[in-house]
Amino acid sequence: MGSSLITNQKEKIRELIDSSESIGIIVSENQNIDTVAAALGLYLSLSSNGKNVQIVSKKEPTVEVSSLVGVDKISKTFAGNIKILTISVPYREGEIEKVSYNIEDTRLNVNLFAETSGITFNESEIQYIRKGSAPSLVITLGVIDESELLGLLDLKSVKSIHIDRNPLNAMQGDVVIIDPSFSSLSEIVTELITELNLGHDIDSFQNLMDGITYATRNFTLPATSPFAFEMAGFLLQNGARRKEKGERREERERNFPQESHFLQTRGAGRSDFRQNRPQAGRPQTAQDPFASTKNIEQVESVEGTGTGEIPEDWFLPKVFKGSRKGN
Repeated sequence: MGSSLITNQKEKIRELIDSSESIGIIVSENQNIDTVAAALGLYLSLSSNGKNVQIVSKKEPTVEVSSLVGVDKISKTFAGNIKILTISVPYREGEIEKVSYNIEDTRLNVNLFAETSGITFNESEIQYIRKGSAPSLVITLGVIDESELLGLLDLKSVKSIHIDRNPLNAMQGDVVIIDPSFSSLSEIVTELITELNLGHDIDSFQNLMDGITYATRNFTLPATSPFAFEMAGFLLQNGARRKEKGERREERERNFPQESHFLQTRGAGRSDFRQNRPQAGRPQTAQDPFASTKNIEQVESVEGTGTGEIPEDWFLPKVFKGSRKGN
């Protein structure tokens, strides 16, 4: 089984990849584990084939995706020699009267002179468009329109491949793979890797496995596609593993106090607690036998196992079943 969109265009995709000196992968700002896993899976796979690859996103990766291999390679801009830097500002008819520049010491200042109404846009609306540093081929994942690319590159100046599941995606380029029949972007990338025979990279495959598992909720969603099972089978056969369920349990265990924590700390302050606790109906006097250390140890012996030691699970939570009166 395979996607006809990928199968029918694989030769064109192969030609674009083989003929490109540098490749850029752009991750959508709408990130989740699947989106980032698919992008990193493709990045690692192409890198292992000796390609010069960069991966960028205008959004900082979240904690949610921090366990994916290569997440530290995601940058905000493409590196390289910039030939043109455009400072782009919103334009409203009649607002800007004149533009000039001047040099002060080591600074170049671009000056915008407004009409009487003044400048209405703010600094957050200014964009910096770098041209010349962009790779010769760009692959986008989950990017639904060109507005997400502003400040990264001029799409018209590069070759492009666009990958997404969203049927409302409006991207245009040399190759467009938009297929809602997949349940994850990681499935599409896995299919692409197998069709192009890009080889086996275990870190790439693990990322893709994590992406499929996340998008399908461990293959429990009714919308899970047949491709998900097929691609997961391929990834598992080649070194990936299903780890999400177990690792979530491990994360809960890290955040919840462990038995060893209680056992290690129970001795600290135990004597103070028992020496200072009030005894019901019994005043604390020197003649009181329960105030002596000897009798305190006897109390511990009664409350413990009969050997003078507190049971190992004494401090751990317990559930007791009650009974109704008369039963």
